[in-house]
Amino acid sequence: MPIISICTETKNITKYPIGPYIIDSAFPKYRSDKEEEYAILCEMLIDDWLQVRTLNTQYEPAIWLLPGGLKYKPDFMHILEDRRILFVEVKNSKKQKGYRVTRNKLVTATALYPYFMWAECIADRAWKYEVIG
Repeated sequence: MPIISICTETKNITKYPIGPYIIDSAFPKYRSDKEEEYAILCEMLIDDWLQVRTLNTQYEPAIWLLPGGLKYKPDFMHILEDRRILFVEVKNSKKQKGYRVTRNKLVTATALYPYFMWAECIADRAWKYEVIG
């Protein structure tokens, strides 16, 4: 059983799969305004927070398998210049719908896969990171 599966959704691919796939990958459809805002600011935020450059950022690149048949898809994956991999969950606030469920999945993923960095980024009044684990 694999621990990670790469997302390969092909909703918008026409009979010319290469072009639309590249365009879809370059300009993903974010699930929230805060995720889109974070995508624009993330390299600067991570550089300020960890003092390390981001080499690559991907939106919802993987689905993690959790106990009980649950699945967890972090919002962002960052490959850092020092070769660490950081998964980030972006939330508007701790009061938003579904926050606790997602937080529990994030904590579980952190315990199961400790060789990655895991963080939550809350966009309340300012962007705040919290390292999980």
